[in-house]
Amino acid sequence: MDRIEFSQMLVLARERVGLGKNEMCRQTGYTFVQLQLLETKPNNFAMNKAFHYLDSIGMVLAIGKDGNSTKLNDIESIATWLKTARNGIYTQRSLAEAVGCTYPTIANIERGSNKVTVDNFLKLADTLGYTIKIESK
Repeated sequence: MDRIEFSQMLVLARERVGLGKNEMCRQTGYTFVQLQLLETKPNNFAMNKAFHYLDSIGMVLAIGKDGNSTKLNDIESIATWLKTARNGIYTQRSLAEAVGCTYPTIANIERGSNKVTVDNFLKLADTLGYTIKIESK
């Protein structure tokens, strides 16, 4: 999945709950321009913005592999998922190399102390063989 597909999933989730862009702006506190940037994918935005967007419509990310699914709703949940998902398969360094980021990026994500970008998150999920969906809380 790439940023375009991810942004399209966000829009479909908003539309599924029957919210227009103006109402979504009111619920999230985002300006119309900020909402457009999130929904039309030109920027590599931070995942905390996607989580806030989804929380506003009562949704979470569900990341799955081999019939098992984990719900992600904040940066801390990404950190927990990543530590578990790479355990025994990748070291932090080998995962960073496979994803195309730096080793400190992986270490910081796992500590929950790094702003996780949508591009890095999607690359991590893809490299580790996970699929991403949006589900109700």
